[in-house]
Amino acid sequence: MAGGIFARMADTPDDNPEEDNDMAGHDENFKDDSGLLAVFLGLAVLLGMSALPATIGWVQLATG
Repeated sequence: MAGGIFARMADTPDDNPEEDNDMAGHDENFKDDSGLLAVFLGLAVLLGMSALPATIGWVQLATG
């Protein structure tokens, strides 16, 4: 038996089916041909991973 918040979720996410819930300007067929999105996400992951050891060190210093 499922529990938590997922057990209370409705079967359909639409509260008002007559209302158009599409995102404004959303293109279903978007493709990043330049590779800019992949480079940006790669840099974000690289920066996050490189900051992790420093974050662990600061937490260990702060908590004794």
